[in-house]
Amino acid sequence: DCCVQKRIDIAHEYVVDMFVDQDGNVVQLFAREVKLRAGYDKYIRFVYDEHKVACFAREVVKADVLGMFRGPCHIQVIEDHSGKLYYIEGSKRVSGTSLVNILRGYNPFMLLGGYKTEMLSYDEDWHTFEELLIKVEEVVK
Repeated sequence: DCCVQKRIDIAHEYVVDMFVDQDGNVVQLFAREVKLRAGYDKYIRFVYDEHKVACFAREVVKADVLGMFRGPCHIQVIEDHSGKLYYIEGSKRVSGTSLVNILRGYNPFMLLGGYKTEMLSYDEDWHTFEELLIKVEEVVK
């Protein structure tokens, strides 16, 4: 039996959306803590650059010798009850729920074109995914 939840006592789950240049430098990073329901982000709390999971994500990118993390990409991280962080998986693509980061200035298409987007401040309160989607819709109108 190889299920992560049976091997690690998970206290927190995170998704970190990033844009990494061709030299492996993190251009922008947007981390969020998530509470899942049916495998999807049900509740989301944005965390900022100084959060330990953001620093951990930068270390994961730094250790990437194959160049998987270039352009828009993301990683999933879990934290156990002792505070230890674990890299679970990553993809060289925009994460499925990354559009909530539009509220924080994330625009991977501008970044692909070489234009750095302005980072916007946002609270660290818990929000439902649906609530954030409504706010995103207001921003992109």
